[in-house]
Amino acid sequence: MALLVSIGGFFTQQPGTVVTWTISLFNNQDRRVVTLAPNINDDLFAGPATLVVLNQIVVASDHGVVYQTTIQNPGPRAVRYNINSLDAL
Repeated sequence: MALLVSIGGFFTQQPGTVVTWTISLFNNQDRRVVTLAPNINDDLFAGPATLVVLNQIVVASDHGVVYQTTIQNPGPRAVRYNINSLDAL
């Protein structure tokens, strides 16, 4: 099992928006369970924040494996975050 923290640069998601993140693995042997989740930058945030993972998708092909997660910001303010990934055996 591997936990990758703070993947990619920080992104600010505006209220009421939906964003899809994609991670590609080009090793066809890697077909384990991979979970992508928002990593809120709480150092710069004052007040409550809510991000909702709406969907997680995995697509495997001869070109590799692609993992996607769709995240919604249902709250009243922008939220700055990046992605954490858990790769479970």
